[in-house]
Amino acid sequence: MVTSSAVELENLRAEIDRCDEKIHNLVARRTEVAREIGRLKRTLGRPTLDQSREAEVLALTVGRAQRLGLNPELLLRLQQDLMALARSAQEAVLEETDATT
Repeated sequence: MVTSSAVELENLRAEIDRCDEKIHNLVARRTEVAREIGRLKRTLGRPTLDQSREAEVLALTVGRAQRLGLNPELLLRLQQDLMALARSAQEAVLEETDATT
């Protein structure tokens, strides 16, 4: 016999799975936007790494973590990984351009 607690656990796990899918879709969209930014940076002659922008984003992340009651260190690590993924996507755009010219 399945208890109501077991059903609730499965329902909550299904909700986590839906959240994960949304997060993954957002990461994919964020990566595409990063590629578009890479194309613009190439046109403008700007480098991939923008330290002042990254510092600004990290400061915003700490504020959001505090406001949402999340661990700032963990959210910062996640944000840094997202930014590394974005830089990688931008660098790939530059490499594609270099290969075609």
